Amino acid sequence: MVHIINWDQKLSTEINLAKPVKKFIERTYDSFDKDTIDKACKDFDEKRRIAVNKALDSNNKAIQIVSEYHDQVDAIMSKVPLLENGVAVNFAWKDAFSPTKRVINQSGNFEKACVLYNLAAMTMSVASTLNLSDGDNQRQAAQYLQQAAGYAEFLQSELIKILHQERLTPDLHPVSLAAMSSICLGQAQEIIMSRVSKPLSRSKLARQTAIYYADAGAQLKQTTAKPVHAEQIVNLKTQLYTAIAEYQFGLHLVEQKEFGEAIARIQKSLDIEKSNSKQAKKIKKGIDTEFSKINAEATKKLAEIKKDNDWIYHQKIPSSASLTELAPHVIAKAIPFNGGRVLKENFVDMFASLVPMEVQTALTTFEQRRKNAVQIRCNGIQEANNFMDGVVASLGVNHTVDQIFSTTGSSNSLPESLKTAANSIRSEGGLDNLLLRKTS
Repeated sequence: MVHIINWDQKLSTEINLAKPVKKFIERTYDSFDKDTIDKACKDFDEKRRIAVNKALDSNNKAIQIVSEYHDQVDAIMSKVPLLENGVAVNFAWKDAFSPTKRVINQSGNFEKACVLYNLAAMTMSVASTLNLSDGDNQRQAAQYLQQAAGYAEFLQSELIKILHQERLTPDLHPVSLAAMSSICLGQAQEIIMSRVSKPLSRSKLARQTAIYYADAGAQLKQTTAKPVHAEQIVNLKTQLYTAIAEYQFGLHLVEQKEFGEAIARIQKSLDIEKSNSKQAKKIKKGIDTEFSKINAEATKKLAEIKKDNDWIYHQKIPSSASLTELAPHVIAKAIPFNGGRVLKENFVDMFASLVPMEVQTALTTFEQRRKNAVQIRCNGIQEANNFMDGVVASLGVNHTVDQIFSTTGSSNSLPESLKTAANSIRSEGGLDNLLLRKTS
């Protein structure tokens, strides 16, 4: 029976998200539907309150709730930057294993990381609630654990690039996240191995399981953020699966008629069992039962092989120190998570009516440039009008026109200034001569 180690969830303090988000939108966006945004802000605040203010039960509904909040934070970051130089909100989160340790950060990336951490912990916990005697549940549990490992690996590699380690709670330090991932993979490998029957395949899977747990043990040793007895459990599981790998490989060697090495391998598995069974009985968690099972099976099998070898085959039994390292086989791997949204489908953005800040900035810049261009054109037209007004005034056009209209209907209807100008043109040879002189 596989015992799944659970990771505690982080807890946060209650804050009002609606007010600062709404204020930023009103200050930044030119046009939006007020009622829609008011409702979106209130729903966003309510979703956070449900998702992070208290530890949720481990079930698929809870995973859905936390996933939706994570994705909403991710979606809103491009429209309402939850950052120190944007919408400054004090996100306060406690360490999962030491609630007295608390970190306050104004970055939405920190908020997302803490929520994703909880999502990994919840996914592990849901896997532990499944009945692993059922084949479908085994596949589902292995899937959950590999998914949780992917979340932990993403946080381990990416979080430190965004935030300084001194601004993180211990459970978000790289070494703690690495341990979380290694344990998830070790447990997934355990579950997958339980479905395999061939000795050689079981030996390789068990060897890799032991490697995962050995890595986890080394990582847990370097951090205080870990479940109770987790370090002792993974160290015992390292020895347990090392013993299983040796025993199963011994059974494979019996099939190959290599009785000498088979005896050495099975004896080695018994030696490991004897040196760890006492500690396993203290911890329990099903590990003591597995060690007892190995002891019973290996003792019986070893007696049979020794008898056959002593009476028939007489193969040389190598020393334990001379045995080569067994080959592992990796089958449980972290499901990659590359950031962004957890829910690939059926996600509804509460702020879908808002365009991303980059688009809004571009629209604002375009509007400013458009207004500047229009103003420049209007100024040019005004300057041209002023110039024409000056020309009209210098030529006395208005005065002449006024004279024409004032003398209309009289016997001498043309003003003297026009008569003088006409006589001047005639004296120069007429209008055609003036035009010819101008073009020559």
